[in-house]
Amino acid sequence: MAKEQKDNANQKRYVAEFAFNEFRRKGIKAVKMDDLAASLGISKRTIYELFEDKEELLIEGLKIDAENSQQAIANIVNEEGTTFFEAFLKWLSVSIGQIRGINCNFLIDLAHYRKVQMFFSQQKAERNKHAKEFMERGVAEGMFRDDIDFELLIRLYGMLKEALVNSNIFNEINFNDYFKSFQLVNLRGICTEKGLEILNKYEF
Repeated sequence: MAKEQKDNANQKRYVAEFAFNEFRRKGIKAVKMDDLAASLGISKRTIYELFEDKEELLIEGLKIDAENSQQAIANIVNEEGTTFFEAFLKWLSVSIGQIRGINCNFLIDLAHYRKVQMFFSQQKAERNKHAKEFMERGVAEGMFRDDIDFELLIRLYGMLKEALVNSNIFNEINFNDYFKSFQLVNLRGICTEKGLEILNKYEF
């Protein structure tokens, strides 16, 4: 019984990860469940035995993606001689390369799934907590300025991010332009000279 439950859990994770990669590559609406089942070599019925619908499949993929990101940065942080800020920049460099392969329709489609938006809302407090801890750690390491209201910055960033997604701006610009014109500018703005010295070693 335990082995069967483990096998089911492994299959569920595999299906969710595979589907999530397809969603990001093609857009959520463009991925049909029939095509997904065919690519996986399983029946559509099997998918619906594991997940209630496409939205639940998407949410599971988002959860796994978040877990993988947290594990990746934890592994880098544990590298000997690596500061937290350097670990973050290494992880960011890898993540940017992955994000550039995301279809803009994926970001646009996310806004049309009610349960996904509820999931994001539920995770918002936790994300903001981690963001604040990261910034406070950056201040402690001398990488970030200590004269910034980080709680306000996090709130403003969240509001702007939601507005960007809802505006369908990713139909007009690519992620690379968005990152360099907005996210990288903000990151540079909160860095001390010491932080900028390290940041300038990385190419994004």
